[in-house]
Amino acid sequence: IAELELYKTSASQYNPDIVILTYIISDPMRPGVAIEKLLSDSDTNNKKSFRDITISMLTLSLDKLSSFSHLFRWINHLYKKIITGFISEGLYHSIYENKTIWEPTATAITGFAKETQKNHHKLIVVAFPLLLDFKNYPYSKEHQKAVDAFEQHGVPVLDMLPLLANETPEKFRLNADDQTHPNEYGHQYIADAIIQIG
Repeated sequence: IAELELYKTSASQYNPDIVILTYIISDPMRPGVAIEKLLSDSDTNNKKSFRDITISMLTLSLDKLSSFSHLFRWINHLYKKIITGFISEGLYHSIYENKTIWEPTATAITGFAKETQKNHHKLIVVAFPLLLDFKNYPYSKEHQKAVDAFEQHGVPVLDMLPLLANETPEKFRLNADDQTHPNEYGHQYIADAIIQIG
């Protein structure tokens, strides 16, 4: 978690009374993980299809060109958003089952808990779900795994999923396609929930 490094190198120096960390199940994803999954899922008998090779070459090319041009950076962003959309089903499940991806996050969670305890700073985690069907949330298992990882270190977790059970996800979206970032209403909703726990 990048926030751990920010806390260690900067935020802790301000000696805050409370450190509030918002966690969402996409947090363990590093850049390109969706592309890697697409390629690994479609790799049969170690022989990549023409589609796989094309995607791989296009990904590498756009990544390289992105460092030289704002236009290619924008195209690369759109391209990866489209590719990620194609394989979103099962992606988050695989992240939490893949030790290579999950374990660095689990280690960071442990580190965050230890660092804040060492500095006598109260850490509160707000576990926010993706903006999908809250009543029949498709990633409840993964969501709970993250919540449990914090709670086993004695970190209080404000789990927003049960609080949102009677809400519609569209009400919280920044735009129709964004399943991750809440709008102004969503931020206010979270802030009110934090105030309630004191």
